[in-house]
Order: sequence, then C-alpha cells, then structure tokens
Amino acid sequence: MVKAMNKVLYNKKICRSFIPEKSCIRIGAGGKKKGGGSRVKKILFYDQFNAMTGNKEIGSVYGMEYEYKSETGESYGVASYEPLIGNDENPLKKGEEYVVERDKLPDEKLYHFSPIGEQFYEGAQVGYSEVKVKSIEYSGVERNATGYTIHNFYTSKDAPVINRKTAITTIPIEQGKTVIDGIFMRERVSTATMSQGFLIRKVHLAGKPEKVTSYSNDGAEIGSTNFEYTSSVPLRVVNNDGTHELAFMNREVDFFADAYSTLITNDNKSIQIGGGMKNYKPFVSVFTSVNKSFEGYYFNTFTKVIEDYPILAKVESHFQGAKTISLNLAWDAQTGSPLVTKSMNDHNQSIYSVEYPSHWAYSNAKPKYLTADNHAENITITSGVANLSGTGYAATDLINVGDQIMITNSSGVNSLAWASYVSGSTVTLVDRTGTKLTTTSSNNTLRVLTPNTKADPSTPMMSYITLNNPIGVSSLNAPTGILSAGALSMKDCWETVSAYNFGCTPSSSECGFTEGTAINPWVTGVSGNLRPNLFYTYQVDRLENSVSVTPEVDLRSGGKYNSFIPFYAYSSGAGKYVPINNPSHPNYNAGSLEKWLIASQIIHYNEHGVPIESKDVLGNYSGVIFGYSNTLKILPVASAEFARYTDIASDGFEDYLFRSDLANCPNLDGHFDFKKVVSVSDLSSTEYHTGRFSLKIASGANFTVNRKLYSVSDEIPCSTPQEGKGEYSASSGQNLKGFSPKTGLYQFSIWAKQNTTNLYTAVPDAKIEIKVSYPGIDSITTLSAVESPIIEGWQKIEGTFRVSTNATCITVKLYHSATTAGNVFFDDLRIHPHNSNMIAVVYDPFTLRSWAVLDDRNYATIYEYDENGMVVRVKRETIDGIKTIAESRKSLKK
Repeated sequence: MVKAMNKVLYNKKICRSFIPEKSCIRIGAGGKKKGGGSRVKKILFYDQFNAMTGNKEIGSVYGMEYEYKSETGESYGVASYEPLIGNDENPLKKGEEYVVERDKLPDEKLYHFSPIGEQFYEGAQVGYSEVKVKSIEYSGVERNATGYTIHNFYTSKDAPVINRKTAITTIPIEQGKTVIDGIFMRERVSTATMSQGFLIRKVHLAGKPEKVTSYSNDGAEIGSTNFEYTSSVPLRVVNNDGTHELAFMNREVDFFADAYSTLITNDNKSIQIGGGMKNYKPFVSVFTSVNKSFEGYYFNTFTKVIEDYPILAKVESHFQGAKTISLNLAWDAQTGSPLVTKSMNDHNQSIYSVEYPSHWAYSNAKPKYLTADNHAENITITSGVANLSGTGYAATDLINVGDQIMITNSSGVNSLAWASYVSGSTVTLVDRTGTKLTTTSSNNTLRVLTPNTKADPSTPMMSYITLNNPIGVSSLNAPTGILSAGALSMKDCWETVSAYNFGCTPSSSECGFTEGTAINPWVTGVSGNLRPNLFYTYQVDRLENSVSVTPEVDLRSGGKYNSFIPFYAYSSGAGKYVPINNPSHPNYNAGSLEKWLIASQIIHYNEHGVPIESKDVLGNYSGVIFGYSNTLKILPVASAEFARYTDIASDGFEDYLFRSDLANCPNLDGHFDFKKVVSVSDLSSTEYHTGRFSLKIASGANFTVNRKLYSVSDEIPCSTPQEGKGEYSASSGQNLKGFSPKTGLYQFSIWAKQNTTNLYTAVPDAKIEIKVSYPGIDSITTLSAVESPIIEGWQKIEGTFRVSTNATCITVKLYHSATTAGNVFFDDLRIHPHNSNMIAVVYDPFTLRSWAVLDDRNYATIYEYDENGMVVRVKRETIDGIKTIAESRKSLKK
C-alpha cells in the first residue's frame, strides 16, 4: 500500500521524543507576559540651594512622577504585537491545518502558520491605556498639594488588526475526452482555476488621547476633556470650489494581486506490431495509438490592506459643572484640515466656525503633492525653451512658474533649472543665477523637483462665525447670520538683501545680487514666499432684535451683521476663489472693498521670513530690529511705535563678539552698528552701562558710520521677465534697506562715561557729530553732555536733528575731543523719530538672557538671575540712581 509521508514517519516512530534544552513548546502557563521598553518614571529638578548657600540651607527636588499601574498593581500596558523574529510566544500565531487531496492515494494533512500577511502588522511596542501624572510628594505637605492628572489613551486593544480570508474557490473545466471501448483515451484537456482573497485592516488609533482628567489632592474631579475620533465612515470633505461630498479622506487602500500557473502536458505515441497466419498465409499488422493529455492549474490570490487614520471629530470638556462641546463637521479635501466646526453657546444654540484655506485662491499655496514629481519625457529644449506640445498636456498642467526642475538629458546627466515663464506648451528655463539657459538638445526628461509652493496650504484666508449651518445640500451656503468675520490677503513678492554694504557709496557684495542684473527671484527670496500681507476685518451695523415683552435687546438672536459680503467668493469664470477687489468676484464693485476694513498690514519681512515692519488701521507704522549676528538675526534688539523699520537705529555694542558672520561676506553691514569700524580692543568689558561691553575711544580718536538714504515705499515692485528672455532683473525697490530715515525730526540718545574713579564727574570729552548730506551742502549737528544727571558715572547725551527733502546720506561720528586725559566710553545708542516711542533690549551674548530693557527715555530696567536662570532681582535706573524695585527667592516647604 502507498501511504502518505506523515503516516510513514508515524509508523517509523519518528518524532516520538524531544530534547528539552533544545526545544520549545507553547503552553497555557497562566498569568500575563511582561514586556515593553523604557518609560519615564520621574522627571526631577534640583535647585542646588544647598550649594548656593554654602550648605546653610537644604536643597530641594521638584518634578513629576508617572504611574502606569492600577492600585491593585495591574499594568495598563498593551502590546501592539510581538517581534516578527522570535515570536514563538505570539498568541496570534497559530497553526492552521489544510488537506492535500490525492486521487487513489491517501490525503495528506499539513498546516501553515497564521496570521497571513503578518508583515503588514504593527511593529512591536507597548502603549499604556492610562498614565497618572503627579507632582513629587513631600511628607507633611497637604494644604498646598497640587493633586494629579490622569491621561487615558487608546491602545491596540481598542482597535486590533482585522484579518479575514475567503474560502478557496475552484472552477474545474474538463473537455475533449474520447474513449474507445473504454480502453483507449485519444485526447484529454483538464484545467482548474483557483482563487482566494485576503483582507488586513488596520486602524491607527493607538496612542491617541481618549480622556484627560484633573483631580484635586483629595481625589475630587476638577475637570476633564474627552476626545472622540472617526475612522471607518466617510467624512464630509469640501473641494476647492466650495462643493462637498462624502469621502474616505482618512483611508489608504493597497491592493495586491498574485497569479501563477502550473501546466502539465503528456503526448504519448505508441506503435504495436503483430503477425499471424490467415488462410495459411502469414501477415503482419501495425497498430498506432496516440494519447494526449493537457492539465492546467491557475492560481490567483488577492490581498487588500486597508489603513484608517482616525480624525478628531469631537472634543467635550467639563470644568466645575460647565460643559463645552466642539464638533468638526467638514474637512478640506486636499489637506484634511477642519473647515467647519460646531459648538454651543450659553443659550444652548449652535455656533459654526468656518475657515477658507488659502490654496482655494492662491495657486502657489496648493499642497506640494499635487505637482511634485510631475514629469514629461522626450522633450526638446531650444535655447532654454522647452516644448511640451508632444505630451498631450498644456505646460501649465505640469509645471508652474517658479518650480525647480530637474533636467535629465539623453546621456543620463542631471542639471537644475527654474521655470521662469510658462505659456501654452512652452516653458522658459533659467539657471540659479537667473540667466536663461542657452542649451539646445532633444530627448530630455523634465521633472518637478521642488514645487513653488512654500506656504502652508491650510492657512485660513477667510474665517467667520455664524449662527446658521454653512453646509448646504451640495456646497457651502452663502454666509448668513454672521457674528464676526476676518480675512487676509497674501503675496509672494518681497524685498530681500541684495547688497550688504549700506554705506553712502555702497559697493556690491558677493553675498547678494547687483541691481539691474539678471536674478533668480526664487533663489534670492524676492518671489516664491507666499506670506500674509493685508489683514481685514468686517465693519457693519449689527441687528439688535428686541424681546417682544420689553424693548430690551434679545441676546439670543441679536448681534448678527445686518448684511455680509464675503471677502473671497468662488468665480466660475476664474475657476477659483477670488478676492472682492477682483473683477471676477460676484459682488465686485470697482474701487470698493465694501465693508472690509484693513485692520493691519505687514510691510516688510526680513530675509528669514520674520515681520519687521507693520502698519495699523490708522496708518501708524511699527518697526523691529533683529540682531545678534547680522546674518542670522536671532533676537529682537529694538522696536518702535509710530516709526518705520528704516527710521530707527540701535546699538548696544553687545553682539560684536557673539559670533563671526559668514566668512564669504566681508562687506556685511548691520542695520546700523559700528561693527565694521571697530576691533576687539576697542570694546571695554570693565565699563558698561548695560550688558557686558561698551565702546572705548581713546583721546583724539573717533569712529564713524554712514548710511545712504533711500526712498522707501509700502509697495514692493515685483519682477517680470525681460522681453524675449524670460529673465528677471533686480530693481532698487527689491533691496531690503538698512537705517535710512525719511524726512522729519529725529531724537538721538546715548550714554557716555569718562572718569572711572569719580562716579560724579561729567563727561566733557564725549562728543557726537550727526551730519546729514544734501547735494552740495552738509547739515551738521553736534551733541555733548550738558546738564543731564550722572548715574553711577554714566551721563546721557541726547538731542535732536532734522532730515529734510533731498537728503542723500547720514553720518554719525562718536569721538573724543581730547580736552582731558583718559578714555571715553559709549553705550546704548539709539535714533528714532521725535514723535515715536522706542524701546531696546540688551541680551547676555553668552546665555542670550535679557539683561536690560531700555524704555522710551533710554533708561534701563536691569534683571539679575540666579544659577538656575530665575530672575531674583529687578533694578530700575532713575535720575536719583539705580534702585532695586523687586527681589524674590522661591522655595518649597521641605
């Protein structure tokens, strides 16, 4: 008899015993398996108070403790899965039997391990469903104890991996069978098709917060916040034309198909020769037999992997009996950001918050994935112009102006270019310097490497709060019942630093570009940075609905705008949302913003994208100067109200040794400072008004700084391609200027010191000369100490000077008049418009802590710190000297 392999092994008594030390077996041992990696137990802070007081006091320890177990000692940890290597103890890993049926032979029973598709499971990690956080406890402290907080999280237990499979489906086909007398089979064709499907579904819910609850020290609940998510249902998503639909925005589906076949062909031919006697005559007979068989087996497996990413749908907060609920009702179809949120007011009435994302109106705010990696093949480039006519797409469908393009030629060599002009089927390409390419070649591949979309696409360009549900049947309703509204406009044309030498006769620097020459605006920062520019608020009368019984205002229904026209509205002609000053706007009124009032405006950003000048609704300017490295501009060192950025100057001589700026920028100038004309030996670290350093000037010496005066405008000209070239040229309006005061009266202030032994002696040799140059004439103002009070040896020198029309340059000279011996020290210089309000900040150049704040009269408030960086003393400079106005020490009861 023919037996199956397992039966043969069984009869031969194979595998009847095992060697324990070389074997393993999984049994139900009871209890729970311990696992998990490192976790935070405590975070401790030591105040070192004992070291500070010479061990006269006891140091304290502060911090938080984290607990991951219940009061009974049961861990809240939940394992997501076992490691793929060595996971013999994985309870989900099981052997599943299957039978191989054999014709006229015993069936063979085998098994395989499940789960199938294990490689799609989560990695091995441990999450905790509950974590208790409390402050470090001290015995005997009860009255001022802080209580604790419990954080609840979703774990893999709440959203396990779902693994399903279908039964094997077999479709047999047998045809072409011929039997002669039941003995000879001439031809036989037999096929079978088998298929099976597998499903793995994962919900990435583990680790998301479920609830946060705060308790007092005695265990009474103070407040809580609950979080609810949605994952397996379609969400209401809003498209960029205002229409909405249901879609699985938070779901990814991967589908894999595998097919293979087995073919067996038999082709047998036989010849039989026989003989005999018939009628006493011998004969020979020949018999030919042909047997053909064809067996085909086709196997198909299909695997679907579904990954759901839960999105926050509801937040419910409770605090001392009050309840607040916030529901997300609709999301942006392209970014996933919530657009419509519902909450309840004190009248239990629904209030809706609506936000319009900026990419609905601005093409260069679209998500990068929409255009990144767009490519076209077999492109011919003629003198820097690529022709995409053979791709079947318009050039604007694949490439936008400002996109960084990788060009791969027929030899596989890559080069970079930027799309400077896109029209019809052509794209004009420039290099990093902005020069149009001169190459002519064919069989190129163009690929969008970096799209010209640097803005956050979810930045709201318009938002409003309404009492009416904004979600209509198929699109967003026209805004009605509005309680408040705001909007902003954006632009991507800004100034940038092109010449770092701002002197009266500035020279070009290798750190920037020369005006009038070709530039690449997306490399220099002139273009390609979409930033907020104008901020609008809606101003209109409100409805005051009266209660029917009394003439009092109905607070429940009153307060809505009596009319409302949205700043942005969808234009079918433009195919996008347009602002109200665009003729395509449905409510366009030439020259009118309707009721939209400009609340504020950002005039200038520095090269790092930080706002440095703004204007309010009344037209008043505000400026900010950043220092501590002229290259990096790390910290704000001065700010002024009622003054432009170019109208103010400040120098505390503190950041000269902070760090050396870029080595390839020898002509680098700050906004206004003496850094380029002084050396390290000219700085004094023993005499200073604030901070650590002051400027030291020997008898008869001087230091001079000058700045060219420019005409500064709120409107920054945008570059346009030169005719026929596709190149952009730099204009004077695109240069971010340094100190360049406009026409008006200005205030100058500086502190000076001369005699270091007698702190009550005036400083007669400290002189300042301010020269304003005009065509053919100079206006010179000389300032010196007169009768201002002497504060610990320092005397303030201040005065005014005027800048008139046609001024070309301003020069500031600090000098020693040499009437007496000894050095003169200068510190804390400032210049600002006479009717403005300016403050300055002095930082420690080593720790970057703020050491002093100089007020609008250039008097200092000084801060002193302990070893832990905590403010322990605040001093104020007055005409009567420096006074301590606050002093504090902090400690907890031991």
